Amino acid sequence: MKIFDIEIQLEQYEDKFDLIRRYQKYFYIGVILLIGIYLYLTLITSKLNGIKANTETLKKFESVLGQKKAMVKEQENIERVLKGLQLTLIEKENDFFTDEAFKEFSLNILPQLASKARVEIESVDYVKGYLKEKSIWVYTLNVRLNCNYQKLLDFVKLIEQYSKIIQVSGITITRKSLNPLVLEANLNLKAFILKKE
Repeated sequence: MKIFDIEIQLEQYEDKFDLIRRYQKYFYIGVILLIGIYLYLTLITSKLNGIKANTETLKKFESVLGQKKAMVKEQENIERVLKGLQLTLIEKENDFFTDEAFKEFSLNILPQLASKARVEIESVDYVKGYLKEKSIWVYTLNVRLNCNYQKLLDFVKLIEQYSKIIQVSGITITRKSLNPLVLEANLNLKAFILKKE
């Protein structure tokens, strides 16, 4: 066969074309595989890298969220403890006298406690108060009583059971008479007064 003045022998090429036709499908499968691998590497790998980056970012956000939750929980615990301390402070403040409550105690309640214990109060002397700690003042009452032992003990118990802080700091007892037994007792009472500034 002659094409453009070139003579080609087709028999020689015919064998080669048969070989190519026989393996042509494998060639196309190889090309498709190469295209598939190329697509996988370019498209899917980039998407997987994006997913990995998003996963790492999500893990960082989860870590930060966990820290924030822990901080919120810690803050709630601090607030709960603070409220408890404030309630305790209010309760402790209620244990102290105010100026008005001390006046009420010394003028009205102390005589009522003496009457309840069947103790006769001869006199009550007030000693000027002094500052014990910041905003806590100590006022002293010297109370002179006539009674017997049992009534004196009852009176001291009533004072100690009073709702405010009052301390029996000293007792001096002298016998006034033997039959009937009458004692003269001097009690030193310290009242703690909270003065808010």
